[in-house]
This record gives sequence, structure tokens and C-alpha cells, in this order.
Amino acid sequence: MKFTIDTEAMLKGLTNLAKVIPAHPVLPVLSNFLFTLRGEELTLAAMDGEMRLKTILKVESPEGEGSAAVPAKIFMDLLKTLPSKGFTIEFDENGLLCTWETGRSTLPVFQAGDFPEFRGPDPESRKRFTMHGGDISTAIGKTVFAVSKNENQPVLCGLFFDIRPDGSAIVATDTHKLVVQNVNTPYAEEGEFILSSRAAKVLKEIVSRDDALAVEYDGRCAFFRTRTYELSCVTVAGKYPRYRTVIPEGNENVLSVERTKLLDVLKRMSVCADQRSAIIKVSLSFNEMNLTAQDLEMQTFATESLECDYDGDDMEIGFKAPFFIETVSSMDADGIEIRFKEPRKAILLQPSAEERKDEPFEAVLMPVLVG
Repeated sequence: MKFTIDTEAMLKGLTNLAKVIPAHPVLPVLSNFLFTLRGEELTLAAMDGEMRLKTILKVESPEGEGSAAVPAKIFMDLLKTLPSKGFTIEFDENGLLCTWETGRSTLPVFQAGDFPEFRGPDPESRKRFTMHGGDISTAIGKTVFAVSKNENQPVLCGLFFDIRPDGSAIVATDTHKLVVQNVNTPYAEEGEFILSSRAAKVLKEIVSRDDALAVEYDGRCAFFRTRTYELSCVTVAGKYPRYRTVIPEGNENVLSVERTKLLDVLKRMSVCADQRSAIIKVSLSFNEMNLTAQDLEMQTFATESLECDYDGDDMEIGFKAPFFIETVSSMDADGIEIRFKEPRKAILLQPSAEERKDEPFEAVLMPVLVG
């Protein structure tokens, strides 16, 4: 088979596919791209055993049809150096011949039949819905940081898709923090699945904000289709915790503050926080939020007061600096609202009441004991 293709178009397509290829593949063939030519359409695919990503590109002057596995790294390295005018690829029994205006290169290829099959959702039991590309991109960006890194809790190492016709949620937690981004999924049938954090990051890269994302899933895998890509992946097995029971109710001590000002103070305090515990102490009083951090071993100390709107109970409460900073950083609102109950109870963070409609986000943060 033989065809001519635009260099930039192929590079763009393969750059996203390369994110799927594992650093240490279980099967040697998984370190390759799968090329399949049918007429004027070239299908490019990559797999890692639990995830498959493919895209279709238009080619010129196609001759013949067929499939071949092409070494991903060396082909990408060559592609990045080629002229932008386009080039020709020809496959024969000796391998791949790549020809451009002033030169040529040969690469080895492998049997396409060695590529494992990837079975998508069962047509008989699958559920389907659509999402706005911007919604899913935003939701992943706001939640994926909170997934657990503990592989002994695999269900917490992914994003939970809680699908409901009246409004769905994408959820992440590592037991120290919980974040929820609500999304609109009209006419969706009620269901749920857990998407690995790696698959979620790939999905965020391939979806455009103006895409209509088609989603299919069953109890084993999920499938996502954009205008230019198709992503299939095995979902995480197991039952996700009842996250809604963790979201506190009745936290009547409400603090309102400018998000960027709070974030700046948190970052300054974190520099002087204990290197092992990373604790920041927050002291609340009428219209004032005082933050303190110290490391006795390193002899560092910092304190700063921040103006806010607060008329609740005086209290002192501690937090892990990285968790607090990550959570506040994930928000976009100019103002945020933090609801407290008592020093040992979880707090609830939300955008200000005026901005909550445009940013349907909420986070729960567990405190730590402070002396």
C-alpha cells in the first residue's frame, strides 16, 4: 500500500496517540502505531492493553489497502523533522519507505495481526449519552488532581461518572479531599462507571471544547467519540463509595473571600510549613482569617491575616497545605465560599453564590488536628 499525506496533520494525530503507548508495554507490538489504509482514509491506532485510541486522516493518491504496525518512537522522531509540505509512505515486504522532496528513509514494520483486539461495550447492555466537549474537559481538569495514588484502593484511583438524566457529576477523592463537578447530560439513562485517571487525561487532550462527545459504557468498558478521535478503555472494576454522604450539611459558619488572595497567602504559608506534616493553621474571627505555618526543625515561621466576610464562631483549624492549595487552584471563581462547622469536621468549598451557576463545583476538605 502507498499514500501521500500532510506532515502536520499526521503529526497532530500521532502526538495524541503517542500518549496511549505505555513506557513498558506488556506486548512488544504495543510500542507501535497501527496503520490501516482503506481507500482515501488512513486509520491510526495505539493501545496499551486497557485503552485504545484511534483517529482517521485523509490521504492523497492511495494505492492498495492493508494494515501494518509501525515503530512509534522512531517514526515520531522522524516525522518531527520532516518538511511541512507532505510526504509519501509506501509499505512492501521489506518494510516502510518514507519519501519526501529531498530524501527518503526506511523503517521496519511488524505484522498488524499481532495487535490485540479491543472489544467495546456490549450492544445489548450498553448505555449511551452525549456531553458537551467543554463540560467534560472542564470537569476532568477540575477533578483529576484529587484521585488517589494508592493502588491498594483502585476504585479511588479513577474518576467516578455518576450519570443521571437530571444532572450528572464527575467525582474524585483520595479520602483527604473530595471534589465534585456537576455536568449536564440531558436524556441520559441513570448509570455509573469509573474511568482511570490515565484514560481521563487522554480524553481531556482529544476533546475540543465545541465537540459533542458521544459516550457509551457497560459494566466492563467505556467508549468516547469526538469529531476526530475514538477512545475505548477498560473501566475500573469495583463499587465507588457513597460520596454524597460525605458532603457536609449544616456547616453554618460561612466565610467568603477572594480566591486569588487566599491562594497567594496559602502558597506563602506553605513555604514555611513543616516539611513532613505541611500543616497550615487557620484562625477564624469576625471578618478575619489568620493563617500560620512553622517548621520548628528548620526554624521557619510565617503568619498573615486576610480580610474576609465572616460572622461565625471563632475557631482554629488545620489543613494540609498541598490539599488546600490544589483545591483552591482548581476553581475559577473570583470569590469562594467556605463553610465550617467545628475544627474536627470537614469543610465545604464552593464558588460564591453569584458564580455557582456558571461553576457547579464543590469540594470537601478534611482538617487535621493542630496544637
